[in-house]
Parts: sequence; C-alpha cells; structure tokens
Amino acid sequence: MNRPGIFRPMRAFLIFTLFIAACLLAAATLFYPAWLGVSALAEIPPHKLLPRLAKVVAAIGLVLLLRRMHLWNRAELGYGLEKSRFLAAVARGWVAGTAIMAVPFAVLMLLGVRELDTSVLTLSLVSATAVTGLFAGLAVGFVEETFFRGAIYAGIRRDGGLWTAVILSSVIYAALHFIRTQPFDPSGPLGWTSGFPLLLTAFHKFGSPVILDSFVALMAAGSFLALLRAWTGNIALAIGVHAGWVMVIKLGKRVTDPVPDSGYGFLTGTYDQVIGWLAAAWLAVLILWLARRAMEADAARENGVPSRG
Repeated sequence: MNRPGIFRPMRAFLIFTLFIAACLLAAATLFYPAWLGVSALAEIPPHKLLPRLAKVVAAIGLVLLLRRMHLWNRAELGYGLEKSRFLAAVARGWVAGTAIMAVPFAVLMLLGVRELDTSVLTLSLVSATAVTGLFAGLAVGFVEETFFRGAIYAGIRRDGGLWTAVILSSVIYAALHFIRTQPFDPSGPLGWTSGFPLLLTAFHKFGSPVILDSFVALMAAGSFLALLRAWTGNIALAIGVHAGWVMVIKLGKRVTDPVPDSGYGFLTGTYDQVIGWLAAAWLAVLILWLARRAMEADAARENGVPSRG
C-alpha cells in the first residue's frame, strides 16, 4: 500500500479530534433548551446532562462522518467476521481480559495496596456485582471498541502505518477519559450561555501531573487493544478483553478497599485507584509479546493474506 508522506495519517487524527470538539461545543450550545426539556421530566444535575447530550450529538454525527470518510462498513469498523465466529472471539477475549486484569489486582493485594472487605464477601453481592460488571463491560466494550479500535484506528491506519494508528488512536482514547464536567455554581439562573462555562470545567484535570500515571496506563491499554485489532483484523477479541477488564475492575473495587498510607500506593493511579504504573508496566509486557504477531499479521493482510479471525 502506498503511504504518501508522514503527515497524511494526521489528517484522520485531526478530523476525529475536531469532531469530538465539535460535539462538545454543540452540546454546550444545546444545553439550555435541553435542560428546560429534561428538567421538566426528571431531576438531573447540569454537569451530568452535558456529557450525555454530547454523546447523543456524537452518535448522530458519527454516522454522517463515517459515511463521509468511507468508513461506514463492517470491515473498516472491525466487524468483518461472521456472527458465530465474532461472538466466539468476544467470549475468548473476555476470558483473556479477566485473567489479564486479575494479575495487577492480585499484585496490589499482595503488596498491601488493597485489602479484602470481608463485610461484603457474600455470594449474592459478589454474583450480582459480577453480572452487572459483565453487562457493563460488554456495553462499554462494544461502544468504545467500535469507535476507537474500529473507526478511529481504521481511519488513521488507512493513511499511515500500523504504529501511527496504534499510538494516535490511543492518545484520543486516553485523553477522553479525563474530560469530565464538574458540579459548578452558575451564580444565577441557567441561561443560553450556561453550557460553555460548564464545558470548561471538563478540562480541569489536564495540565495536572497527577494524571500522568493513569494517562500512561490508559495509553498502554489502548495500544494493546489496537494491536489486537491489527493481529486479528477485527475488534471481536478487543471487545471481549475490554469487557473482562471492566468486570474485574468493578468487582475488585467492590470487594476490596485501598489501604491508606501504603508504601506501594504510587503503583495505582488517580483515575480509579487501580489503573496506574503497575497496570502500565504489566500491559507493556503484553504489548511486547503481542507486537511482533500484530506486525506480521498486519503485513500479511497488506499483501492480501486473509485475516486469522
């Protein structure tokens, strides 16, 4: 495949970055009329309405954008496998993801960074949390993998090399985790411009060094998932792995508590008190194991060899 210059893959990266920015601005613009309608039906804090509104705008706009970029098809989005093989790969990924995330949790407990909360160790609570985490993980996995390792990865990979797509898609993936609106006092009644100062609160974590560990870990997670896409040619395995991660984190945080003043507390990050330097190091090991396989599979696919599935 012809790769015309080093700046071309940045085009897709900038398009998706601008798309995200446009969705946030559109949500801020539509915030007040949406608030009037929603608040008449149910109580919802303003800082929670804005991100939900942005997701609705993004869901609508993304279809139009992907059609425009010629990415609105099963193969580009990572759904090229037949249904039965796809679901089987998701299941295998879930088993792998559960095992992968169990490792840093076990290490954190061995090091005394987290400890079991025996007061909640009941079969009913553990089972309910695991089931809830499984369904939440699958929902997050399908949505995020379709967007990040489906659309964004495919758009950048089409114009650039494998590692360019892996890294740039992971930058967007990690950054979006830290865009969170905060409760704020509008100093008066809400109005047509209230969405914009509320939107500014979403970026309060950027520029703070305390997010570095979690950002690096999320970059590593995104890179590993992108390499799974490169290795298999689809996103089924990545969806399953992502779902397993989410389930273990939800279950682990429910049945364990952080230990105050632990000497190894720096191994966990500020994002969720789990994803930090330890998780980043563990994922780096897995990336080293996967990288060669992904590169060989990606090169073979470029030469017309069918995907491993």
